[in-house]
Amino acid sequence: MAFLLLTGSLPAADVIPGKWQKVDLLPAGSPITIKTLYGEQVPCTYFGSDRETLLIVETSGNQRRIRKVEIETIIAEKYDDRLVNGAVIGLSAGVAFALLLSLASGETSHHDRVTLAVFGSVLFGLCGMGVGTLVDYQHQGREVVYRAAKNHQ
Repeated sequence: MAFLLLTGSLPAADVIPGKWQKVDLLPAGSPITIKTLYGEQVPCTYFGSDRETLLIVETSGNQRRIRKVEIETIIAEKYDDRLVNGAVIGLSAGVAFALLLSLASGETSHHDRVTLAVFGSVLFGLCGMGVGTLVDYQHQGREVVYRAAKNHQ
């Protein structure tokens, strides 16, 4: 199961080639990477657009306008998904599994069930936290928000 979570991903809503709607929805100050038709990679910050150009600030601090007709792809960097939620979900799942395991263990002694629950919660909780963090790390929040139409290139 962990392997599937680490290697697979749910299909994201793809961008419609040649359409700027997803770019227009980006808030000013969003980190993006632009790939031009000439092969230039431009890591920058998005600040807005008009009908013809995108207004960006390069990592060097230079403000620049790039003509839309020169852009092949734009990838938005989304940092709103921190690793915390994956760790918490993994920890919770591990602890829940350990508690269920201790109840289903068939141990008749209350002391043995409690011992199994405590050690199992620590062990499976930490394993679950690790898997949850790795899964969250694999989904770094990068999304293609613009792709040039085929006839555009």
